[in-house]
Amino acid sequence: MGHRMYAALVPPAEVLEAVDATLERMAERTSPGDPRRLRWSRPGDAHITLVFMADVDDPDMLIDALAASLADQPPVAVGLAGAGAFPQAGRARILWLGVNDPADTLPALARRARSAARGAGGRPESARFSPHVTAARAHDADVTG
Repeated sequence: MGHRMYAALVPPAEVLEAVDATLERMAERTSPGDPRRLRWSRPGDAHITLVFMADVDDPDMLIDALAASLADQPPVAVGLAGAGAFPQAGRARILWLGVNDPADTLPALARRARSAARGAGGRPESARFSPHVTAARAHDADVTG
């Protein structure tokens, strides 16, 4: 079996600090008896996953392909807006912070990343793209995004 890998956008340090502070406040409000036993994202881990692959045979080849494909990408202007849960609030497995993408740049960027990954032998998990920052996961939730 290969390596689990993902390509993601990582916000600047000041945004990471703001996200971390928000998640800390959210975690403090979680009841210790919550049956989901949420695992909150670690400080500094905030990111927007563009493509996830559960099984990568040649990580170096993948990294090179992604770097070549995305090298000309100008900075992306996005913000955080709202929050929600996957698959839905009543059966939340993952809590997320929403991403506001006013220029609608992220879907095309995710398609480029998936295409580069496939070209390097990667097997992206899904073509469905829902830009978000993972805030917390239920203890037994999948770890793909």
